[in-house]
Amino acid sequence: MSRELLVEADGGSRGNPGPAAGGAVVIDPATGEVIAEVGVWVGVATNNVAEYSGMLAGVRRALELDPDASLTIRMDSKLVVEQMMGRWKIKHPAMAELAAEARQAL
Repeated sequence: MSRELLVEADGGSRGNPGPAAGGAVVIDPATGEVIAEVGVWVGVATNNVAEYSGMLAGVRRALELDPDASLTIRMDSKLVVEQMMGRWKIKHPAMAELAAEARQAL
């Protein structure tokens, strides 16, 4: 049985677009312990690209810890959640690329 990990991710920009960053924590859901933190500087980007970047960084970090882990991802970005679930289209090229990378990692 694979280990369960929780990734809580967020991202933001000052201005839209503007200086942007994303980040995530990887949590052991059984204990609530934060077992890893990761942050990424995105450069000048939209808040949504920053959200995707934070999620992708968290997914990558969790899978570095345990490549066989079963991941649950929590975010406050309805756009990213709906797009990753396949319910909304991804029109922005940078977001489409980040979504494809995340899907491939998962």
